[in-house]
Amino acid sequence: MLLVCAVACHTRGAALGKLLEHEGIEAVVPVWRSDVWGDGLREAGQKEFVGSVMDAGIRYDVDTEEFTALAEDLAGRVQKYVDEYGAEKVAVWHLGFSEMLQIVQDASIHEILGDVRWFGSGPNTKEINLINDAIGKEFLTGVQFTMIHAAPSKGPVADRVFKHVEGELRREPNSYSHAAYDAVWIAGLAISEIQDTDALKIREILPDIAAEYSGALGSITFNEAGDGSSIDYDVWSVRDGMWNQIGRYSQADDAVELAGSAPGISGEITIGRLADEDSTSSHYAENVEATELALVEFNRHLDEIGEGWSLVMKGADYDPSTALVEIKKFDSEGIKIIIGPENSAAVKEVKEYVDSNGMVILNCCSTAPELAVKDGIFRLVTDDTKQGAALAGILEHEGIEAIVPVWRGDVWGDGLIESLQAEYVELGVMDDGIRYDADASEFAGHAEELASRVQEYADLYGAEKTAVMYAGFGEIADFVRAAASHEILGDVRWFGSDASTKEVSIINEPALAEFSQKILFTAIQVGTQKNPTRELVERHVMDVLGRSPSTYASSAYDAVWIAGLAISEARSSDAAAVRDVIPLVAEMYSGAIGSTKLNEAGDLEQANYDIWGVRDGQWVLLGRYVHTGDVIGLG
Repeated sequence: MLLVCAVACHTRGAALGKLLEHEGIEAVVPVWRSDVWGDGLREAGQKEFVGSVMDAGIRYDVDTEEFTALAEDLAGRVQKYVDEYGAEKVAVWHLGFSEMLQIVQDASIHEILGDVRWFGSGPNTKEINLINDAIGKEFLTGVQFTMIHAAPSKGPVADRVFKHVEGELRREPNSYSHAAYDAVWIAGLAISEIQDTDALKIREILPDIAAEYSGALGSITFNEAGDGSSIDYDVWSVRDGMWNQIGRYSQADDAVELAGSAPGISGEITIGRLADEDSTSSHYAENVEATELALVEFNRHLDEIGEGWSLVMKGADYDPSTALVEIKKFDSEGIKIIIGPENSAAVKEVKEYVDSNGMVILNCCSTAPELAVKDGIFRLVTDDTKQGAALAGILEHEGIEAIVPVWRGDVWGDGLIESLQAEYVELGVMDDGIRYDADASEFAGHAEELASRVQEYADLYGAEKTAVMYAGFGEIADFVRAAASHEILGDVRWFGSDASTKEVSIINEPALAEFSQKILFTAIQVGTQKNPTRELVERHVMDVLGRSPSTYASSAYDAVWIAGLAISEARSSDAAAVRDVIPLVAEMYSGAIGSTKLNEAGDLEQANYDIWGVRDGQWVLLGRYVHTGDVIGLG
């Protein structure tokens, strides 16, 4: 069995073709080693080249050690095209390994070969021997030797690989190191998933594991041939005797963008954080801890790559009624890039001001469909149209034919229940339900009404086919406490949304834990495949708070990194400039939640949902709802 984390030649050929087009090259003379890699890449490059002519080129044996004749042949071919197109429109394209240094040394005696551009691909990117050699350094600087190489993701996983290799070998790694790292993780996750080392079983599950994994190379999707099907490429060049990254090829845009001169940033750059730190929900403390960890990790990243600036985060508490006041305070202090607020009601409250005043919000937790519009608010979660579909699918899977919804009366609760209703209408009966005020703290009356409604459906369909659907925040503990006094409410299943998943208040109190166990309380949240960064976040929250966090904490961690990387990418803390690059940065980044690619509304494009339940007094992972095939696994 072969585990492939690199990309097929045709994608590399497309990137090279676009680079040559960008640089105005009309005639190319390829020089390549005669093996399956060299032959395949040369063929792919020829198909993608849009200039006037690609010469038949020079193919050399992999065991060749002396290249004098090759250099002479190359000089003759290049001269012919220079005479026709001009030196500035002619290039040499070399495909090889370490033998390139000898080729360069032999080529350096031919003046014409130093008058044209040279390009390469893959293995020789950042090769230190090429610039440690005096002849190689001078020649490659003169021809502005430029290469493309698979781009690692931006984020803590890629950072970790970079630091390890550099520390061990005293040189910068290329992206093959990142691919090797991811290969081990994907293989290990596959073994863990099936609890078996049988090669055929592992091979069968690898594509699914890879599709959910996000690591040093970012998101990885295998094509039908088992190769990575989509990746961007960094553009590297020898300038002034040193390797420099000068741009990037985006496969999604099929375009090359080379870096121009950009103003630097220095000193401390302050972003804001709005967190409901006094909330009854346990999730908010987890989110705060995750953002603090991210701040430390991101500033360590800046220090290690020699950036002359650091990120500072100023925090503020809020509730939906004060969120706008706090946003205005941040704005008055010149702080226009904000992490949070977490809940949808608060986001709705500040949205108009944020958009009108050129601010940017990176949000970990707001899921209301009403807010899924293109604006300055970027949400690292999917909106609840997807959660509604997942909940409906799970209810059907569990044999539920009638549900009574109970929900928090705000933009989030209303949106989620509306989404669920749209999905469940063809599957079963959904009562009009009970909508309670977002400020409610006493639920005896609501529980009594709920008991009456549930009894009606239990009489019609049976208790085993009737369920309560609860959509609320930390007030769930008070609601469950009131519901526990009604026998019928303990006889039916209860289901919940992402906001209730792993809520510790209903398992920390013995009576609530007993009731939650009795009703087999089951809830969902956006799921992430195991990856090194998610484990880092979970360990940190566990160490500080003594509990495993929800996925929101991972999104909060990633929000800080994306904010910082966007500032770095824009070379500016100007909110408008940062806003413009966030979608690109999010697509390139790989973090705790895995892929953070955003849709047109600026929300997380797609996600699966983990299914959690209270069993034996603890939150237990039961299975997963997979959007790609609406497949549910409950174990």
